[in-house]
Amino acid sequence: MVIERVAWPNLDEALKDAIAAQCGPVQHVTPVGPGFNSQLAIVVHAERGSRVFIKGLRTDHARARTQRIEATINPYVHAVAPRLLWTLSAAGWDLLGFECVTGRLADYAPGSPDLPIVLECLRLLQAIPAPGLPLKRAEHRWRNYVDDPADLDHFAGNHLLHTDFNPDNILIADRAYFVDWAWPTRGAGWIDPALWALWLIAAGHTPDQAENYAAHTPSWARAPACAITTFVRANHRLWSEIAADHPDAWTVDVVDAAKRWDRYRSAKYGEVQPECPSGPALSANWPAGTGATHGA
Repeated sequence: MVIERVAWPNLDEALKDAIAAQCGPVQHVTPVGPGFNSQLAIVVHAERGSRVFIKGLRTDHARARTQRIEATINPYVHAVAPRLLWTLSAAGWDLLGFECVTGRLADYAPGSPDLPIVLECLRLLQAIPAPGLPLKRAEHRWRNYVDDPADLDHFAGNHLLHTDFNPDNILIADRAYFVDWAWPTRGAGWIDPALWALWLIAAGHTPDQAENYAAHTPSWARAPACAITTFVRANHRLWSEIAADHPDAWTVDVVDAAKRWDRYRSAKYGEVQPECPSGPALSANWPAGTGATHGA
């Protein structure tokens, strides 16, 4: 699933000239390590010390549309993400130029000082409503992984969701920044905390510990536990499919975390029941999300 990077020396001169027209004369270029979404990922150092992070795909790449998606959503996420400075289509490439944030990738390990920093950024994101754009909908993205289509109603909502909390997508600097907005989604607010919790489990947290972090978001505190359990099972099925198609070490780790979390929820709450309440109502048999007393 890792996309092979193209190095700066191997780019067409026409593309280099187009980049210089955006950034100013290029002094030197720093490559960014391997990733999952970009064929080009570099930091351009220009005159007077200015720096721009540039990511891009060839226009004929299957994922080229994600460049346009990320450019479209960026004005709405300045509170949690680096600002987009410019877009460029030249020499068969689609590029995005962002303000360059000097930071490091987030550490999700138990006890990491990054965890409260990421949580604070997640709480900021939770306050952003989904803009009036043709976003993917959570109830559509997970539609193939539930037993009862009626369960998808619990995934619907009007929150803006990032949905990809791989630590490679979280920069830690003066604060946390959420990057790689390739899959922005409209849905229930508690879905992002749930997706972050899965990565915490993959990083060594127990399901209970991961849920306690998620519980510090108000959306999780309001969510029916049965809705969370349904989503955890659906996400387990999704990651089982991903790992079967791409059996990399990291996908195997995530599907193992998803399996452990699914078993934990089933043992704690039992199998998902058809009387799981719809909307904001809570069933006496299905309390709000675990650790809800920690929510704001």
